[in-house]
Amino acid sequence: MNEVIKNIAYFTIGSGILAFLIKSITKHFLDKDFEKYKLELNQLLEENKIRFSKLHEERAEVIKNVYQKLDRSIDSTQSLINPVQWSGEKTSEEKKKIAVEYANDFIRYYSENKIFFSNETCQILDDITEQLKDTFKKYWAKELFEKSSSEGKNFGTRSIESWEQAWEKIKTNVPEAQSRLADDFRRILGVQ
Repeated sequence: MNEVIKNIAYFTIGSGILAFLIKSITKHFLDKDFEKYKLELNQLLEENKIRFSKLHEERAEVIKNVYQKLDRSIDSTQSLINPVQWSGEKTSEEKKKIAVEYANDFIRYYSENKIFFSNETCQILDDITEQLKDTFKKYWAKELFEKSSSEGKNFGTRSIESWEQAWEKIKTNVPEAQSRLADDFRRILGVQ
């Protein structure tokens, strides 16, 4: 009987030691796997931080460029269409060439980088683009009426009306839309 009690005691002690060893080994491997997982997760978080930081920088650069190109386009178009032309300024043909070049540069750059903007921002930019195009159409209509008037056809009143409509768009409507755009860009960049 003593022998049976001894065997039970050995078995109990052996089972306890074996259970302790299994638990220790399992804990060791789980801790090791957890640390490895934690390290991989931290690396992924860092990579995402860098990726999104770089994306935000790139987006900020596109916003800056779009706004600068738009501003140049508006200024040059206002200079072209302004009813008051000062002596010593560029000729009407030079101003027209510059205004068209800046407008096309803005429209092309915006079109190529539309992906950086939300639908709401694109709606504002599309509105500005359409107003710029309409301003040019009205201004060129004015020139056509003037040319026709010089050929003996009476389009003087329509010429002035077209010019006034073009001036109203570029002096009032486009800057209002540009102001909304500036507010939207500030919100995107977190500047407010």
